[in-house]
Amino acid sequence: MRILVNLLVFGMLLIQAEVFACTCVGENTVKKEMKYVDAVVIGKVVSKELVTLTDSSAFERAQKNNWRSGLLYERIFAMYKVVVSARCKGIIPSDTLNIYTGLGRGDCRYPFTVGSNYIIYGMKKAPSGQGIFDFPFPKGKNTYWTNICRRTTSVNPSEITEITEIEQYLKEK
Repeated sequence: MRILVNLLVFGMLLIQAEVFACTCVGENTVKKEMKYVDAVVIGKVVSKELVTLTDSSAFERAQKNNWRSGLLYERIFAMYKVVVSARCKGIIPSDTLNIYTGLGRGDCRYPFTVGSNYIIYGMKKAPSGQGIFDFPFPKGKNTYWTNICRRTTSVNPSEITEITEIEQYLKEK
């Protein structure tokens, strides 16, 4: 009986170890989002690069405790180069931006496609994972973060409404 209980507990731990979820609280209007984010641009994604960030303090703890998994002290993000065709908000000193997002598995990544155009709502500060960790999140004049909880969306005929709402907000401002 004890073996059965131990197997059940171990099985439940394995199942929980693979559970990841992204939770966004409601959907913001264009007006609320424009006030909240640091930049809004329309642009084309021209490249993707994976970037690994290491939490130096967690890495030291891992070495001290002989942990082998990089899961605790490393995070991989996607960095997309975006050529800006229109600026709607923010001081954008260049025609090219670095847009960071997660890779999925609960980090609310935005699924960009290289070669496609997007309306991007960006934040200067990384949206998650700062808490107890000490990741050196990329920063800079042309560096922004986004995820599916922002209003970032692809530009296609159905999104003309989004652009119209942004233009209306800018006129009212």
